[in-house]
Amino acid sequence: MARYDDALKYWEEGYNIVWDKYVDLFKSRYLLLKAKVLLRKGDYNEISDIIAEANSFHPLEENYFIAATAEFRLNRVESARKLLLDALEKKPGYNEAENMLMEIIPYSQFKKDNLYEPAGISWDTQKVFEEAISDFYRFDFEVSHQKFLNSFIKKPAIEILFRNWFKEECESLENILKKDKIKPEERNKTLLLLANLNHYIIGNGSAAKDYYLKLLQNDNENFEGYLNYGVIMQKERKYNIAFENLKKAVQLNSESGRANFFLGLNFLKIGNIETGHVYLSKAVKISVKFKESFYSQLILEELKSFVPYDDEDKNVINKYSFFFENSSELSEEFNELRNKFNNM
Repeated sequence: MARYDDALKYWEEGYNIVWDKYVDLFKSRYLLLKAKVLLRKGDYNEISDIIAEANSFHPLEENYFIAATAEFRLNRVESARKLLLDALEKKPGYNEAENMLMEIIPYSQFKKDNLYEPAGISWDTQKVFEEAISDFYRFDFEVSHQKFLNSFIKKPAIEILFRNWFKEECESLENILKKDKIKPEERNKTLLLLANLNHYIIGNGSAAKDYYLKLLQNDNENFEGYLNYGVIMQKERKYNIAFENLKKAVQLNSESGRANFFLGLNFLKIGNIETGHVYLSKAVKISVKFKESFYSQLILEELKSFVPYDDEDKNVINKYSFFFENSSELSEEFNELRNKFNNM
């Protein structure tokens, strides 16, 4: 703390010596320097007035950003937001201001007020990001995950907004669980969403498992609970537990493409490629999306670790070419693998 006090003392000494010699631009920068020291010191109350004086000489984009930071730390979010927008109007593409805008504004409000453009998020990135959220709520988790990744590639800083969305959703759902009177169906829906958010959005397997198990204790016929708990057990290589849950999911909803796909994948993981093919083929019949590259890649990775026992195994493997027809790259990999097996 003493070093900041020393810095302020030296600032005052410099002010007395050179202030009258400065042109307006340097006066603004000199006042900005004091504001930065106070920000580092944690003394935020004076900063707004200092920056206002600085702007009276020459408004700099960093003036607005430093003032916004101080206002946010004083819990004056709306004031901080206005200052950040001022900074971005003066300097579009100002990364620190863009990132802070995404950080301090909840996703729901960010979307409602259409702050994407000021934050430097192009319309196509916004579209992919919002589609990812919609896909998540349709339980299309693999597609959702891929779209989130694509939006991060387009604009890496959008991950800030992604975390904000997750945090806001979890807080809202946890508040529902705290209600004195909550209907069983509302509790179960809330537990499922919390489990899925932790499982598929941030990969917090421990929290996700707790929520799935609470859900299944309350509702032992919950299809989504069994399916997604089975998937998380599969990821943890607990294949017997995964079978119990995925088979129950298929029993509850035999026309679910995801349930059939991941049950088939579980058979592949234990080396039963014939039964695996039955369920994977059914998944594709239910929805052709299970021939998309993401799902085909999962199948191929399991086949790579398989060792055929006899010619019958090789004949079954030949049937898998069907899953790679939509990708020349994956088809080529599969054919190389099949040739290796046939030469064994």
